[in-house]
Amino acid sequence: MKAVNLLPQTQRRTPGVSGARKPLAIAGAVVALGAIGYWGHSVNGQVDQARQDVAAATAERESLRGQLGAFQQAQARDAAQAVRRGAVVGLVAGRVNWERLVRDLSAVMPRQVWLTNLKGETDPVTDVAAAGAAVPNVGVSTVPRGIHLDGYAFSQKQVALLMTRAATVPGLGEPRLASSDVQQEGARSVIHFVIDIPIDQRAQDRPTLTPVSAVPAGATTGVTP
Repeated sequence: MKAVNLLPQTQRRTPGVSGARKPLAIAGAVVALGAIGYWGHSVNGQVDQARQDVAAATAERESLRGQLGAFQQAQARDAAQAVRRGAVVGLVAGRVNWERLVRDLSAVMPRQVWLTNLKGETDPVTDVAAAGAAVPNVGVSTVPRGIHLDGYAFSQKQVALLMTRAATVPGLGEPRLASSDVQQEGARSVIHFVIDIPIDQRAQDRPTLTPVSAVPAGATTGVTP
């Protein structure tokens, strides 16, 4: 007996075709799974690399923070040292060798001249430590203004000789006669004088010569009679 296929022409199966498509589908699925696996492995590798980069950046940040802290501490120490050094320099800059000045001045005084008052006048030294300033320039630091002399002599010539000799003392500038008047002392007339002498850096036993104030504080203008 002969078999007859009663299905429509479009629904008929071609022998051998469906069996051939199955291996191709399986191969495609295997390739897709392989691609997905490779992509997943690649993504995991990138995540691990990113984690390593973050860890390295974090370690570098902590190291930089430590270096910055050490640098700030070093800066603070340097600033404190500069303030202390400035304070010492300021104190030294304002120190005057009064003992030497008085000794040298007394050595050059004429015999017929005597003093009733000798006063050294100074400017206040800036407190650089409190101001937090840098080290001051010792070449232009504040120095004492001068010496104020009040005394007597038997003649104007002796007063002039005192002024001439005082100008030769290292540290003393050019003397200025503030006042001079004749007074009667018993049976003899004497000259009462006031002399102001500026002081320069040599009064601090420094080699420079920079007068700060030509006229001491409180000095008055006088006229020689």
